[in-house]
Amino acid sequence: MTITLKNFGPIKELAMDLTKNLHLLYGESSVGKSYAAYCVYLLLSRLQEPLLRSGRHILPEDSTVDTALLEMLNNSQRQGHNEVEVGSSEFSILFLDTLAEALSDILIPLFQATFGNRLEELNNEHTHGIFSIWLSTDILDLIFSSRHELGPLHLTGFIPRVPIVIQQNQQDSPSYSIVKFENGRIVARSQKTFSALLRNYIIQSISASLQSIGSKMYYLPASRLGLYRMHTSFSPIIAELATRRFDLRSPINLPSLTTPDADYIQQLAQIQTHTTTSPLTTLAERIEHEVIKGTIHFEEQTKRIVFQPKGTNIWQDISHVSSMVAALAPLVLYLKYILTTPRPPELQFRELKENASTQEQEAFQKRGIFLVFEEPEAHLHPTAQVKLMEILAELTKYNVRVMLTSHSDFMFSKLGNLVLGDVIDEKDIAVYHLVMTDEGSIDAKDMHITKQEIRETNFADVSEDLYDERLELIERLNEQAEIA
Repeated sequence: MTITLKNFGPIKELAMDLTKNLHLLYGESSVGKSYAAYCVYLLLSRLQEPLLRSGRHILPEDSTVDTALLEMLNNSQRQGHNEVEVGSSEFSILFLDTLAEALSDILIPLFQATFGNRLEELNNEHTHGIFSIWLSTDILDLIFSSRHELGPLHLTGFIPRVPIVIQQNQQDSPSYSIVKFENGRIVARSQKTFSALLRNYIIQSISASLQSIGSKMYYLPASRLGLYRMHTSFSPIIAELATRRFDLRSPINLPSLTTPDADYIQQLAQIQTHTTTSPLTTLAERIEHEVIKGTIHFEEQTKRIVFQPKGTNIWQDISHVSSMVAALAPLVLYLKYILTTPRPPELQFRELKENASTQEQEAFQKRGIFLVFEEPEAHLHPTAQVKLMEILAELTKYNVRVMLTSHSDFMFSKLGNLVLGDVIDEKDIAVYHLVMTDEGSIDAKDMHITKQEIRETNFADVSEDLYDERLELIERLNEQAEIA
């Protein structure tokens, strides 16, 4: 699966292959790294459940669509063929409106909460081109755009990537009314209700593709420390206001949060501590032992994050510790308690319904976690950055995909060494170097990590400029000394 952003805010074009296990978004400030990370999070985290819910039942028949498909099939049969291929343009016309309304209703509120109510402002900042979001799965492309009379974010394209074939079945049994992926084609066999069968299949396939990338999505924002402090400071105030809401004489407007930020605060507030041991909790302990030199704990009753420095009996509120410890504390808590929450067997069973499609069964087996981590190097000494990169790379071994936004050449260089040392496969890594052009930012595709070569140009200019500046200063001092 890939997500491609075109004319999206500061981004001219960026294509992200989400089948990779480790993603690095590099670039200077204001080139669109957070825009890209937000978009990936919103699409993967919010489309799955509504699509699963819609796909659990055959969608209503559409007599108009069925009539059109049957007419195509009858024309083919008169020419001696028992099947007909539905072209991309025909398929889009037949199915676009049905799916457009449902998907737009899901996405518009989410994008408005994250990017502002006026989604038209997401259009290219430099050329004012209309933005579009391409969600590409193995079998079709979904295109969302602001170019539509129905709203600022609408499904404007629905393009099959594989042939879609309608076959006339000679039997009347409902059991033969099925849709399958066979020999690189989507094949529908039915006496009637082609439209309901195909829509149901498409919805299940999209949902399965999303789940195979990450059935559980988590976001650690760059402002994670400030958000935590805001949450702990305002929680008592909000609780008190709730008890006195009938005494208030004027409305109180609370600050708005993006969807990822709101999710982050909610997940921290709902932590349930446990003693489950897993590879992820082991990685959390490595961060505590090797990087922050102490233990992170969450107090469920007070909702406080506290830190105990190694070799002491002192528990400090996270607001009073070093910025490095505070920046890494949320990651430690996620690894300890959120990503490793025990799942009762009966809950897992209910998640996979009895009549699940093949795509849903495969996605259920492959389901994993997708963690978006903004600026993990913030407040970290280079030594800690290197160690953290090692731990994040190891995290991908346990069915966790990781997307990082970063400015750190130390982390990039360490990742190159991990590839050379066979700790992580180069094929599991995607690096996107966003550089600004006159028409918006693009992926320069000039940062690569292979066993033969480690190329990075993101920070080379800064290092060279500093070196040249130093040589000029030394030369000037020498000239002044000679004159004196």
